[in-house]
Amino acid sequence: MKIIEQQELEKIREAGYALIDFYAEWCNPCAMFAPDFSEACEQLEKENVFCGKVNVDTCEQFAIDNGIRYIPTVILFKEGEEQNRFTGPRSKEQVLEFVHKNM
Repeated sequence: MKIIEQQELEKIREAGYALIDFYAEWCNPCAMFAPDFSEACEQLEKENVFCGKVNVDTCEQFAIDNGIRYIPTVILFKEGEEQNRFTGPRSKEQVLEFVHKNM
């Protein structure tokens, strides 16, 4: 899993599947969710799903372009196109289920 900076956003469009966590450093629910997201990503990356985190404060326009209103918000992209999303913390198992259901 990688923290994606503004100049690296094209990686989301280039990936077959990309699971992206929109978060902020100051967000307590984001901090609670981080370990579960990270553990899910360890498994998903073995399945060729690109995983990353986008800080809404440093990539503000990208967050706006994707309609991020609440954090954490997780979006599954396929070749840069949104497949589905969820908001709020989830368990590792729920993240995996979400991805597998929407691939």
